[in-house]
This record gives sequence, C-alpha cells and structure tokens, in this order.
Amino acid sequence: MRGHVIWAAAIAIFMAGCTSTPQVPRFTQLEPTASDNNKLLAEYRQSYAYLSAIDNSDAIYLADRYESFVTEYSVQLPSDPNGFIARAKMKSTELRKMALEQYRNEYSNATAIDSLERFVAKYSEKKFDPDNVIEKASSKLAELKEIEERRKRKQYGDDYLEARTIVQLGSFIEKYKNYDPDQLVPKAREQIEKLKRAEYLFDFKSAKTRSDFNSFIEKYSNRFDPDRLTEKAKDKIIDLWRKEKTFNGFYEAFKLTSSKDDFNSMQRYAKTKGDKSQLENLALSLVPDKNAIFDVLLGCAGSPESVMNMGRLFVPQAKESKTDYTCNTSISLAKKSPIKLSYGTYTVTVKFALKMKYRTVRRSWVLGNADNTWDDVTERIVTYTVFPPKYKASNKVSFGEKLLSYADRGAAGGSTVTNLVSNPETERFILNIKQN
Repeated sequence: MRGHVIWAAAIAIFMAGCTSTPQVPRFTQLEPTASDNNKLLAEYRQSYAYLSAIDNSDAIYLADRYESFVTEYSVQLPSDPNGFIARAKMKSTELRKMALEQYRNEYSNATAIDSLERFVAKYSEKKFDPDNVIEKASSKLAELKEIEERRKRKQYGDDYLEARTIVQLGSFIEKYKNYDPDQLVPKAREQIEKLKRAEYLFDFKSAKTRSDFNSFIEKYSNRFDPDRLTEKAKDKIIDLWRKEKTFNGFYEAFKLTSSKDDFNSMQRYAKTKGDKSQLENLALSLVPDKNAIFDVLLGCAGSPESVMNMGRLFVPQAKESKTDYTCNTSISLAKKSPIKLSYGTYTVTVKFALKMKYRTVRRSWVLGNADNTWDDVTERIVTYTVFPPKYKASNKVSFGEKLLSYADRGAAGGSTVTNLVSNPETERFILNIKQN
C-alpha cells in the first residue's frame, strides 16, 4: 500500500512540471535578397534569349528545351515578369504540333526500305511515337527486307547461270564478292580457271604459223602457262625457221638458240654478199674481247717551252715547262684476230688515256714542308671507219697542253718543285665495233 502511494505522488509531481509550454528551437526563414532576385531575373532572360537563338530544325529537341524552361522558371519566377514562360509554353505547343505533323508525314511517305529504316531509327532514338506506329513500321520494314532478299537471291542465282565467258564470270565475282550466300563465287573462279586452260590449249593447238606461235608466246608468257607451252611454241618457231632451209631461216633460228649447228648452217647457205656481210657482223658480235680484233697504235710527240714569270707578289721567280700532247693514231686488223673481216664497213670507237705521274716537293716555314706524288689522267674518244679490203684507218688525238716541270722560289725563301716521276703512259681500249 505504501509503495502505491509513493508511485502516485511521483506521477503528480511529473504532471505538475509539464503544465508549461515546451520550448521548441526556432528556425528563421531567410528571405531572398534584391541581389538574388536580380541574378535570377537575368538568368531567366538570358535563358529565353538563348532558346530563341537556337538554330536547329529538330522540333522535338526544341520543344523539350522550351518545356524545360517552363518547368524551371514556373517554380522560381511564377510571376513571369517578361511573359517568357507563357511564350515558351506557346512555342512548345507549336513545336509539338509541328513535330507530330512531320512524324505523320514521314510515316506516310515511308514506303521503301531506306525511308522506313530512317523513320524507325529517328523516332526510336527520340522516343517519340504518339501514334504508336514504330512497331508497324518495323514490321513493314522486315517484310520489305524479306521481299528484297528473295529478289536479290534470285538475281544472284540467275546471274551465275547466265555467266558463260571469262569476262562474264569475272563480272559476277566482282558484283557478288561481298554477297555470296550459296558460295557461288569460288565456283565461278573455278570455272574461270577451266575456261582459261581450255582457251590456252585451244590457242596452242590452233597455232600453225610463226606469227601464230609468236602471238601465243606474247599472250601467255609470264602470265598463265601451266604446261609450259610457251617453250614448245618457241621450239615450233625454231623448227619453222629451219624448215625454210635458207640463210635467213637459220639466222633467225640462231638468234633464238645460239646453236653452233645453226651458225654452221648459216655459213653453208650464205650465198650473197649481203648474207656474208650479215654473217660476218654476227660473228663479230660473238667475240667477247673486241681488242683482239684490231691493233691500235699511238705515237705522241711534244715541243717543250720554258716560261719565266716575275709578276707575282709572293712568288717573284717561277719557271715551268709544258708541251702540247697531240698524238697520231692508227688502227688495223690484228694478225691474230679471231675473225677475218672481208665484207662489212665498220665504225670502231676507241678510248685513249694519257697518264702522267708527278712529284711535288715544297719547302716553306710558312706553309710547311710537303712531298706528294700525284697522277694526271686525260681521256679522249676517237672513232675510225674501216672497210675492205685493208680495214685500216688513222686519226689524231689531242690531250691538250701538259706540264713537264715547274719550279718557283717565294719571297720568304720557300720553294716548290714539280717534276715528272716517269715517262707519260698511254692506254687504249676498243669500246664498240658497229657495222655501218
């Protein structure tokens, strides 16, 4: 009992303390300042000005932008101080109407595969399908593609069946190289190879004359020659030339074979002077060392002269000796020539070289001492015309003015001396022998 009294008293005390109003913390709501309002108003005007200046023909895109403007500023500036929110609503409605009209027109005009593809792709991406026609357009597109595939497949088969020649099969391969559902392109290539081989064999069997075989070689050499028939065609040409049993026939055969038998046959059939001259020229061309055919002689002489030069500032004394090297030359058939010339007239081209070896000694405390050996080589080209019966000719060759010796003494006491180390050497080499 006593415990109940104490508990009741405690409750009474608690209730007495709760009769006053509890103190709840107060939160003061901040009012926007004039600066905030000015900033919002400026943004509101700038945003609408930006929208008005957008150059974009996409009505859906523009309608979305105007609606975003309305949504944003209807909350922040419900007073719409410049009437831009109302204008944006009107513009959005107008654009939505335009977009709907364009959408319906495009759907009505979408009758082919490409236009249907564009319509479905465009409005699926924009998620704009108020009339729910994208699914219908997709079904129609699939149907048209199936029809087009059947038509294309039939044309593909027909083109293959109609291709009969190498050119037609090549056109088929080029046309269907990226579309070959039945693997007809490899078959077309196989047919081309069969046709090429059949034509190749037919051309060889049909060839009868030298001209035919030459045409065959020109057509198939280095291109398509699986049975190496171009070599057989060449043999046929050689046989046809030999069968003529004439000088010219064996001459043409020799050009193809380089055969000693054909050359000997040419000699047997060479009857006229023209034949023999031609044979001689051919034999001449076969000699590897043309210098063995002719002897070339060279005789040189010069008149030295001395010159005293006193007019130089740092070299008051100088003396040099020069000569003009002009040489007499002659050419004649060598006694041991591998071929005896009797018929043709020839132009022989010879290269001459004059080589002079010098030594120069310099004594100078300014430039330093030196002792050098050096060569001076001069080349000339000379031509001769030789003809039967002697095959001899002569000519002159000038190597110009050449130094024999030089000596000087400088103002500071130095000196330079140049002398020939050995007698001048000459060389000659036959470059070419050509029949006139």
